[in-house]
Amino acid sequence: MDVEKPATQSPVEQPLCEQSRRAEAARVKTDGLPRRFFTVANAAAYTDLSIESIRRLICSGKLTALRPVRGRILVDRQELEALVRASTAPTRTGRGKRSRT
Repeated sequence: MDVEKPATQSPVEQPLCEQSRRAEAARVKTDGLPRRFFTVANAAAYTDLSIESIRRLICSGKLTALRPVRGRILVDRQELEALVRASTAPTRTGRGKRSRT
């Protein structure tokens, strides 16, 4: 019998698989209950934003950074979800094109 080798992932696909695993881990704790506080990386995975975007939201004051210990930044999940729900910015069309009237 021929045993098939598992298909190897390209280097581009590997980070995406790892990112999706991290995102799922950020959404649900091991005991099945949702987390109340996220690290910056987990908040980024939870909202599908970049880490830089989460840090920008903290710097602009739109998100509150909680620092329980030195070097640890946490974001409240409820505040993060409220920010996402409150976003009412219209979507752009045409990558920077402006309509002339």
